[in-house]
Parts: sequence; C-alpha cells; structure tokens
Amino acid sequence: MPGYWNGTAWTRRRRWRSDGKKRLSNKTIYIGIAVVGLLALLGAALIGGHSAVHNAQRTAERTLQYLRDQCISYRDIIAADRVKSLVRLTEQAQELTERDRLKGQERSNESLGEYAQQQRMSCVLVLNDALEPVYSYGVDVDWSDLYTSESVSNVMQYPEKIFARRLTRDGVVYDVAAAARTAEPGMVFCVRRQSDEVIASYHASIESLLAGYETLLNGTIYTYITDGEKVIGSSDDGQWNLPADSVPLIAALEQADNGSRLTKIDCGGTFFGMRGMYQQYSLYVFLPSDYVFAQARNMVVSAFGVYALAVLAVVLLLVRLGQDRKRRELAYQRQLEKEVQRATEADQAKTHFLRSMSHDIRTPINIIMGMLEIIRRNPEDVTLVQSCREKAETAARYLLALVNDVLTLNRPKQEVRGRTPYCLTKELHELLDISRAQAESAGIALTVTDLTLEHERFTGDPLYLRQICQNIIGNAIKYNHPGGWVRYSFREFRGEDGVCRLEFVCEDNGVGMSEAFQRHMFEAFAQENSDKGSLSGGVGLGLAVVKKLVDERDGTIRVDSAPGQGTRFCVVLPMIPSEAEPAAALPDAAASIAGRRLLVAEDNELNREIAVYLLQEAGALVDQAADGKEAVEMFAASAPGTYDAVLMDVMMPELDGLSATRAIRGMDRPDARLPIIAMTANLFDEDVAACLDAGMDAHIPKPLEAGQMIRTIAQWLERKKR
Repeated sequence: MPGYWNGTAWTRRRRWRSDGKKRLSNKTIYIGIAVVGLLALLGAALIGGHSAVHNAQRTAERTLQYLRDQCISYRDIIAADRVKSLVRLTEQAQELTERDRLKGQERSNESLGEYAQQQRMSCVLVLNDALEPVYSYGVDVDWSDLYTSESVSNVMQYPEKIFARRLTRDGVVYDVAAAARTAEPGMVFCVRRQSDEVIASYHASIESLLAGYETLLNGTIYTYITDGEKVIGSSDDGQWNLPADSVPLIAALEQADNGSRLTKIDCGGTFFGMRGMYQQYSLYVFLPSDYVFAQARNMVVSAFGVYALAVLAVVLLLVRLGQDRKRRELAYQRQLEKEVQRATEADQAKTHFLRSMSHDIRTPINIIMGMLEIIRRNPEDVTLVQSCREKAETAARYLLALVNDVLTLNRPKQEVRGRTPYCLTKELHELLDISRAQAESAGIALTVTDLTLEHERFTGDPLYLRQICQNIIGNAIKYNHPGGWVRYSFREFRGEDGVCRLEFVCEDNGVGMSEAFQRHMFEAFAQENSDKGSLSGGVGLGLAVVKKLVDERDGTIRVDSAPGQGTRFCVVLPMIPSEAEPAAALPDAAASIAGRRLLVAEDNELNREIAVYLLQEAGALVDQAADGKEAVEMFAASAPGTYDAVLMDVMMPELDGLSATRAIRGMDRPDARLPIIAMTANLFDEDVAACLDAGMDAHIPKPLEAGQMIRTIAQWLERKKR
C-alpha cells in the first residue's frame, strides 16, 4: 500500500471509508507497528554494535598514541638523568687530570681511593701514555679493552676532547668517562656503577606516567608497555616487571596475531585488544566488552523507548518522523550543496593561484634568460650588454619581491618585534626618495602634504612600515595616468586610550576601483586593471600583504575609491615612542674588509663562488668550506687568530650552520668568539632568532647584496675589536 505510511495516513483511511473500500483492522495496524518496532530494535542493535566497534577502534588508537607520548616522556626523563650523570663524571675526571694532589695528600692509590669513594666512583685509573696504570682504585672489572680503544685513547692526542658513555656489561649499567692528563702524558679513566635502585627508578618512572588512565564509563582500559621481555609499565596494579608472555591478555593477543587492528579475544572474559610499537617498546591496550558495547546497549534502550512512545501515539509519531526526515534530508542536501560550492571555490582559487604564479614567475625568468642569450650573442656590444644587464636585474628584483610577498602572505602570524630604536623621520625621507624616483619615471607628481610628528624616534621594526607605505604609494603611481598626482601625509596623534598612533594617508586621481572590486581587493592576486605588464602592474599581492601587516600590528585600514575619481587609503598604526638613540651605522668609508681573512661555509658551489668573488673583490682573503663539518675542522686546525670572521650558511649537509656555530663557540680557544654571520635565504623572524640563539652575531639575507654584506662584516669586526 504505497503512500499509506506518510503524513496523510488518516486522510487516506477516511477516503477509503467514504469510497466503500475495505478498512484495515486494528489488528493489522498493531502487527505493522510491532514489525516496525522489532525492525527498529534490530537495526539499533546492529548499528550500535558497528558504531561501538568503530568507536572502540578509535579509543584504542588514541590510547596507543597516549602510550607513545608517555614513552617519549619516559625516554626524555632517562636521557636527562643519563646526561646529568655523565656530565658530573666528566667533571670529576677533568678535576683529577688537573690536580697532582688530592686534599693536600700526595697522589697514591690510597688517596685516589678516598677521592673515588667520596665521589661514588667504582673504578679510577690514572694511565701513562703507554696506557699502563700508574695509580688505580677498584679494578674489579677489566676495562682494558675499552680504554685502549681508539675512541677512548684518542683523548690523549686531542686534550680538548673528552669521552663519556653509558654502557651495560653483564647486566650491570656503568657510566664511563676519560680525559687527558695535563701535567703528564696519559689520561684518567673513571667508572661509576649505577645502583639497582637507580635503574629500577627508571622503570618506575614510566609506571607513574601511566597511572590513572581510566575511562569514566563502564570499565577500565588496561594498558601495558613491554621492552620485549618484561612489563615495564601498566595501568593494572601488580603487573610491573612480570614476563610479558605471562600476562594472559598479552599472550592471547599475540596468539591472535592480527597486527595493529582491533582484535576480539577471550581471556577470563571478552576483551578487544590492539597492539602498537614505539622504538624498542611494545604497546598494548585492552577494552572490556562491557565498556565497548555500553553505547550499543544505550542505543537499544533508546530505541525501545521510541518504540513504546510510538505505540502510544503512532499517528503523531509517524507524522513527526516524516516531517523530521524531510527536514534532515533537506538540511543534508543543503549541506552537500554548500560543501560542493566550497570545494569548487577552493579548486578555482588554487587554479587561479597556480595560473597567476606560473605566469608571473615565468615572465621574469624568460626576461632574464632572454637578456643572457642576447649578451651571449653580442658580447662586444658594450651598450647592448649594459642594457640587457639592467633589464635582467630589474626582472630578478621583481621575482625576488614576488617571492617575498608570497612568503609574507603564507607565513603564520608572528610576534611583532619591537626592541630596536629607529628614526622615523629618516625612514620617511628615504621612502620619499624611493617613491619620487618611481613617480618621475611614470610622469606622476608626488607631494607630501603633511608631516606632523611629535616624536622623532620610535621603537619597533621600520621595515614593515616601509613595506606598507611603499605598496600603497606604488599602487597609486602604477594605476594612474601621465600628468596625474599622488599626495600622502603622516600625522602622529594620541587616541582616547592614550596609545600613540601614526596616521598614513595616500590619495591619488588615478583610475580608481569599482565597488565590486573593493570587496575583494585585499585577496591575493586580486586585480581590476590587468592591462599593465607583469613587471609594472604587479600580480595583485601588494594590498594582500598590506592588509596582513596592518592586521598583525593591530592597525586599521580604510579605503575610499570610485572609478575614474581616484583612491584614498588611510592606515592607522599603534606606535611606541623611544628616547633611545638608534644604533649608529658604520660609515661606508670605514666599511672595509681589505686584508681580513674570512672563512666562508657554503654547500652550494655557485653560491659559494658568488660570495667568495664579492669578498675577494673587496680585498678580503677567503678560505672556503663545502659544509659545516669542514668549516669546524678548518677552524679547529687553524692557529688562534687566523680568521677574523666566519660567514656561515644555515642549511648544509653533514653539519648545518647552527650546529657548526655551536661547535665553534664551544671550543676552548681565545678566538672562539670571533664574528660568525649567517648567510642564508631563510628570512622569517623565527629563522633569524634561531641563528642568534645558536651564537651567530648577524644575519645576511640571500640574494647577497655586496654593499650590505661588506658593511655588516666590517661593523661586527669593529664591534669585536672594541
């Protein structure tokens, strides 16, 4: 009977009654209700069971991840303790190398033993250069195979080196350290045996990390961590340190051998188990069936309740269910349509991005390659060669600006740097000089209508302010016409909240923007007037960069524009006045590195060739290293004072620039604090901070600019001299 079980059931019954058709009996209706109810209960049970297993799988996966995290914490705890113990033992070994007397007593086996007992050392050997014991204490274990090995005896040839290691012999854990003697040839070899209580505490630490991981529902999640032989961590009391194969749950799961999937096992009850790995540790999680199917039981009970309500009010329920189903279907359909629309828009945005980037990257590359080809074909035409070089340089700078804009847009929000004092007046005059040259070449009149500043010096990063202003002024010039004008002003004021702010206003009588475009003007690659060439008109990233920089600094930006009537930008930024004087830059006349010996570490051969050429052109003496490891070795092998400074790339094989810097800073020599300057293409704030944290003094960005590089090196050479 199609259509009977819908919202018009009673209407159809009355219609059938009036037509003289046979009516359905109450018995038939009750049977139908009973069948539907039973089917509903069965469906709820099936769905609940499937959902329960699925949720149990997810719970087991989350628990295994928790165990992995705890193993990581456990590893870190042990590693920290091991490092502390080895550092202390190394200090004691070095102390023995530097003292011929121990607490006023002449060195002897007895005095050495007293010192070793005070320091809880189990063995101390003072060896000559033939690795023969001169003095000894506690030689109950033969260590000759270790201290005669090259890795240990090498400390005698290189006194600045030490040897420290934790090892296990015959099931006993030892800490071992060796250092070269200073007064006489030879070395000191020290051993400390770790007690069973200490070793046991290591395993107890992971036990404490697992304590209390219990569910809030019906049952407990049982967890185990083994090292392949015994249990070293468990949420089940009394299971620690037992053989792994003696735990019934673990044995049952291993016998099932279903890999990393959730597996049903019978072991004094029904459990669902899952296994994972972390390094040498085996991880196990077991969920009681009562816990797994608690949700399913709730679903069945709920379904029975619905069924009981349906018996009491079948018509109302059926009508309501029909209406709810339609609403859900409609909502689901709308949601699907929204998801399809979002996916389509995302795909279009990606396609637009790739198309724009492909075009605007290939265009300057084509120019550079074309100009180089013309130069290759006409090497004798000096005028043509110079023109091609200038055009290639313009294209390269455009490409660099494009890359910088893309990186600015896609970097995460960074903490605003604000510790460097700078002169705002000087920055604005430099901005005017740059903008005036751009305006003159385009035939645009550029004027400053107002420059009202209460303070001359501020604290912060002036580069972001210059980037905001240059993008806005540059757009005003680009999207104008010959004979047009651009006017901008700066005004300092203090708001009602007492915060000092800087208002930057730029207006022009150019082509303007439509209302439709203004709704999207801060989106990447948004361009309304795309008839200009790529190198002059840009790719539509400037305003997106401006909006990101303004938002990051809690500023505001307002735009008023109309087609054919020009555009007015108003940017307001919070500022921090400063009384400190900006750091004085080294005069160009004093920025000389002639005669200075520099060490350049760069793994890219062409980049190294460029840097070496620029430095040698400035009169410097340059040694080259192909990676950080070679740089450290060359510095270590050189006599103190050989090098005046090191230029270090950051990303290098064998040993990166940060690690190489730390290695040099850690050397015991008077020139270990020489200037080390990063030379890298990593330009984000966190990259610069990482270089400084590693011990570097300054940061030179790639592509290298000769003047900036020489000034930076000269400046730090001058600082170190003081």
